[in-house]
Amino acid sequence: MPGQFTCQYIDCHRTYKRKEHLVRHEKSHGQLRPFRCYECGADFHRNDLLKRHVRLSSKCKAASNEEQRPSLEAPTNPEPDPGSLRTVRIDGPITAASSLRNDIYKGLGPGLAAIADREELERLYFHHFHPHWPLLDEDLFMNAPQPPELVAAVLVAGLWMVSTDPGRPEASNQHDALMQEVTRTLLTEQPQWASPSAEYLPYFQALIIPLIIFTYRPLDEHFPNALMCNRHLHYILRGAGAYQQTRIDESSSDPAVRQQYQRLALLHYKLFVHNNSLVRSKFPRFEQFDYFQPSSLQVRVPVEGTDPLRDDLNSSLISDLLDRSCVDNLSRMTIAALISWDFSLGMVLACLVTRRKDEDGKSLLRRIEPNLFLYLTRD
Repeated sequence: MPGQFTCQYIDCHRTYKRKEHLVRHEKSHGQLRPFRCYECGADFHRNDLLKRHVRLSSKCKAASNEEQRPSLEAPTNPEPDPGSLRTVRIDGPITAASSLRNDIYKGLGPGLAAIADREELERLYFHHFHPHWPLLDEDLFMNAPQPPELVAAVLVAGLWMVSTDPGRPEASNQHDALMQEVTRTLLTEQPQWASPSAEYLPYFQALIIPLIIFTYRPLDEHFPNALMCNRHLHYILRGAGAYQQTRIDESSSDPAVRQQYQRLALLHYKLFVHNNSLVRSKFPRFEQFDYFQPSSLQVRVPVEGTDPLRDDLNSSLISDLLDRSCVDNLSRMTIAALISWDFSLGMVLACLVTRRKDEDGKSLLRRIEPNLFLYLTRD
């Protein structure tokens, strides 16, 4: 029986019957080495390799038996280094009005002098990042307690929106640190979230924001790991039912929660398309990722307020667009609502709806690409 889980790395076609075996294999492609020997500092991408190293090294074996020696397992909650953005100690839910330590900006140049607290970073997030990736409900985020994971993701995205060059190294460092936590969550811990509930929503949002930030960065050695994390986030969201309106409605009666899940599903597909474009630009031999089909987007358009089209749009799912043999009035209304909510994603879906039967994936992506990365033209 052929394996049902296939490695998505370039020029690698290994298949496995079990998902955990694929996860273990994919760690060997990137520079993900979450298992460290605390005696000699050697890093490994698999825990069994670390244990074998300790078993074969007499020095490390002896040290591992000492009392007070840290566990050989990858740490799930490492103690942060003092003084960095990601390490502001947050012991519980907090509001978005707390101050951020000013000392992390020392030495970063006059361009960052005005950014002295969290309120400014949040303003940058909602002014520059949010219009292109409208994931959060701004009023809810600013006025309700939020888990520290989501707050940290918003602050790092806000720091990345600083347009002056002196801030970019610090933004990159903070993003790299945040991605270590995202990687550990998605690839090492592999959490199982059972439903698209209000309880899980901010954690899903906290996982996707650092992955979106990669679309602002030049491609580097960290990008393959981001691709791998994106795919595993897709599996988690799909398993939780976050792409199914019926599961969302069953899990929460709160319209704000339902709408934010719609945003999450649609923006994750938008990120998927952006990643396909990024990889194609760097790897000409690239075969498109196909694990995220637009037909799986069984969610409604996140129409806000008292839009007169709400009743009609509430009866239509995004997946319905691709099932129709022709573009009817409801299809046009749905696409128009998508374009109004997120222009780039709306145009992507319009390209998919008008796809010719003889149009291959690469030709379709080339037709889509003029509607991607529109935010990178910002002054």
